Order: sequence, then C-alpha cells, then structure tokens
Amino acid sequence: MAVLVQNDVAAQNGAVVYLTFSGYGSLDTQYTMVAYLHVVAEVYTIHQVVFIADAGGASCMGSTADNHVLADVVIITDNQHAVLSRIMEVLRFGTQNGIVMHLVPFSHAGTVQNFCPRHNNTVITDFHVPFDKCKGLDGYILADFCGRMRGKMVKAVVGANWGDEGKGKITDMLAKEADIVIRFQGGANAGHTIVNDYGKFALHTLQSGVFYSHITNIIGNGVALDIPKVFNEVNQLVERGVPAPHLMISDRAQVVMPYHILQDTYEEARLAGKSYGSTKSGIAPFYSDKFAKIGFQVSELFDDEVLEEKLQKVCALKNVLFVNLYHQEPLDPKELLNTLHEYRDMVAPYVGNVSEFLYQAVKEGKNILLEGQLGTMKDPDHGIYPMVTSSSTLAAYGAIGAGIPPYEIKKIVAVTKAYSSAVGAGAFVSEIFGDEADELRRRGGDGGEFGATTGRPRRMGWFDAVASKYGCRLQGTTDVAFTVLDVLGYLDEIPVCIGYEIDGKVTTDFPTTAILKKAKPVYEILPGWKSDIRGIKKYEDLPENCRNYIEFVERHIGYPITMVSNGPGRDDIIYR
Repeated sequence: MAVLVQNDVAAQNGAVVYLTFSGYGSLDTQYTMVAYLHVVAEVYTIHQVVFIADAGGASCMGSTADNHVLADVVIITDNQHAVLSRIMEVLRFGTQNGIVMHLVPFSHAGTVQNFCPRHNNTVITDFHVPFDKCKGLDGYILADFCGRMRGKMVKAVVGANWGDEGKGKITDMLAKEADIVIRFQGGANAGHTIVNDYGKFALHTLQSGVFYSHITNIIGNGVALDIPKVFNEVNQLVERGVPAPHLMISDRAQVVMPYHILQDTYEEARLAGKSYGSTKSGIAPFYSDKFAKIGFQVSELFDDEVLEEKLQKVCALKNVLFVNLYHQEPLDPKELLNTLHEYRDMVAPYVGNVSEFLYQAVKEGKNILLEGQLGTMKDPDHGIYPMVTSSSTLAAYGAIGAGIPPYEIKKIVAVTKAYSSAVGAGAFVSEIFGDEADELRRRGGDGGEFGATTGRPRRMGWFDAVASKYGCRLQGTTDVAFTVLDVLGYLDEIPVCIGYEIDGKVTTDFPTTAILKKAKPVYEILPGWKSDIRGIKKYEDLPENCRNYIEFVERHIGYPITMVSNGPGRDDIIYR
C-alpha cells in the first residue's frame, strides 16, 4: 500500500493496493504492478490497470520513445468529467533511459486541455505498440474526450410535443457543422418543412442534412423504409437544383411493402368515424409485421430464395384479412416478388452496414445528428395512447434506431413551438377553435399550419407548459429550441397553459390518457409585444415583453431555452 501525495514513491517489485489518492506524484522505474487502483481523485471505477513495466515515452498519446513501453494497460471504465487527467498524471514518470512525455497537458483543476488522441484509437490498451498502430478494445474513452474538447459529439433533435414543432429547420441549421445526419425512426407518415437558399421543401423520409454536400445522410434500421417515396424525394430535390445527396441506407432497415399501405387504407375505412387519423402511409401495419417477425429487411432483397419462400407465407396470412375482413382482392406473391426486385435495384448502390459505419465515425470524433420524427406525445409508450405513432419518438430510441451506444448521445435538443399545434385525433387540452384558431393557423408555421404530408389543417392551441415540461423530461432534454415565436407578434395578449384542472384540483403533472380527457386548461395571460421580430439577431434586442414570454415559458417547463427561432429561414435564429 502506498499513498502518493506530492511525493515520489519508489518500489522495486511491489504493488499498490487500494491506492486512494494521487496528487502530483510520480512513480519510479521498477514499479511493476498497479493492482486494484480503486479511487483516483474523481475517478469512480478503474478496473484491471495491469503492469506498468519499464515505461517509456509517448508524445501526445502517439508513438513510444526509446523503445520503452507502457504495456498492457487494459481498460479504464466509467470515466467521467475529464478525470483521465488524474490517472495519467500518476503515469508521468521518468527513467534514465526513457520518459513518458506529454501524455496530455493537465489542469490542476482536473480538466483536460488540448487532449489530442489520434482518430481510431479509443481505449487505452496495448501501449506496447506505437499509438499509430494501436488496437483498441470496444469503447470510446479517448474519442469521447477528443469529441468533447472539439465540440464533436452525437446530438439528437427531437420533438417535445405532438410533432410539427420545427425540427426540420433546427436540424438543417445544426447540420452545417455536422458530418452525418441520421433518421432513426418513423417513415413517410410525417414531414419536415425546410426553407433555405434552394427554396421551400417538405421532406418525409430524407434527412434535413440533404442540402449540404459534405454530409452523409443515413436512413437507419429503425426507419420504415418506403423505397419508392425515398427516391421520389431524391429526384424532386435534384429537379429543383439541389445536388444529389450522399445517401446511405441500413442493410437492417425494413421495407414498407405495398400491402402495408393497402392494409392501412382499408383499416381506416373500416373504422370510419372511430379511426386513429392515420396518414395511410402503412406505418402501423409495417411495425406490426416487424414485431411479428414477418417483415422484410433490406438485406433480404438480395436473396431470391428467401424472398420467394417468405412471400408465400406472408401472402397466405395477409389474404385472410384482405379477402375475409376487407373484402378485397388477394395478394399475388409473384407480382410482389417483381416489385421487390425493382426495390432491390433502386437501393443497391446505397446499402451499407450502418452500425459499423457509425462505430468508426464515433471513434474518429465525427459530428453526428440524430433526427427524430413527431414528438413525445406521439410516442407509443409515453404519449397519448392510443392516438400515437408506431415507433418510439424519444431520443433514447436513437441509439437503437441508428445502432450506436446510448451513452454516445451527449446533447438532446427538444424542439417546441411558441404555441401548440397537433394533427390527428386525441386529447389536446389547450386547443382553441373558431376564428381565434383560424387566425393563428393562417399566420402560423412558414406558410400556414397545414400537415406537410396530408395537407390537413392542424389543430391549434396556446402553449402548453404542462405537456411541454413532460415532453422535455421524457426526451432527456439538454437544450430547448423555441420556434415560430415571430408568429405571435400580432396578439395583444398571449395565454399560456400552466396547469390542468382535473376533478377540481390543479396539477402541473401530465396524466395518462384516461385522466387527460377530463383536464381543463389553467391559463396565465401575458402581454404581447405587438411587433415584428424577424431579422433580430441578438436576444437583448427583442422587445421586453417578448423576452418576458420566453423566460416565463422557460421557468414553467424547467429546461433551458438556448435557441429562439424568429422566422422560417435557416438564419432566423437567436442563440441565448
């Protein structure tokens, strides 16, 4: 046992057991083993730090010096808050024949500055080889440090409410500094509206990064892939002067089949007035088949034997519904096989191993954006069930739907409007009606509040702080993007829903669907600012009442509003 506190400690063939604290000490040359190094300053857990033998030198985590080695440092786990500096400080020791040099410049406060690991080297392991050829174990400690210091990370842009919050604009804006943009769930059932130098666009499956030539745009495994619609979108972009996007499609993504769209349409017609307000894009049948394990992965399109056998089985099942329940013509397996061959030829140039691609991208410190569809209230587990979509709308699902470790998602931007809107059926506590709703709908969005996919007029309401607080919490929000604030400039007074009255009691907690149906809005009225705020670039230049509105909302949702959108354009944004 040894304690190193501003002292040099030498040991010939000994071990340090339960080393509890290191300050500015150093170790001598014959120090052979560090066993069960338990706590070093703020390091929570360090496992299996093994054999420091004849340690030599490395420059900026690079190659060894004088042929001396730092051997078999196996793994450092659960490293938090730049604590690697405390570990490395212990390892900065000298000998007559070699020295470990410049592992990292350290801050005495315990922060890492100018940390410069080489790309593709993520875990401290096998230091017996030059770092340029270092083989890393599965993990990302060094890459994570590099990413944090250079602003490179995985970010998620998701909706805090019912969808249609303005995620497309925020993603398009953030994509300027991104390397990769990923759609990780949903399908062509909802759209993102974007206004940029090329014009105004409504994207459905394509990512909001397609307008930047430097971005790799990925359709992840969690997406409902409607192949004809994807390439129709690509063609429409090119026809309007947008360069063809760099596109990659996961080989594990599943395909929306023609019968999914038919089944969705037939079921909505069967339910009539009790329908769920489906976009008839085949989403619910698609995800039903996926979890029933009768879906078709993109990789299966390239195996005719698998396709033929599977189509026979699926058609036998589907035709029971189509013929007996919907009273429609049966499906033809041969016709479907020909269709899938067409799909195969369309996607073939773009198919890849997305999870492996992203694994390497994370190690290299790439800036990655996860782009969500819809919002918290449409999540099948945490939304207003059953008036929800069929895939998770939460940022946490980004790890699954893209194929990355969940701990890599460092920033979550939850987007919410300065008022509320929704498409489809379901409880909507702060909803307004009549002329009041029509006026807000006409002025709202980037050309009126109408669905990007269906064109249906959106339901309108005042800002709902109860729902938004809940939505931000479920998303794990680090930053709130507050959109379409400029729309409210015509109002003398602006109501904000700050609570729900349920059975005579007021709550600020968002309830389950059955209780939500009984909720009545509790409003607080704020004065409007009665001016056009478009073109303003600095927060302090906004009218006082406008700033008061933002800060009022921020207090009630409990999450920091760091971006304020005051117009439809890419540059109509104010940072706080």
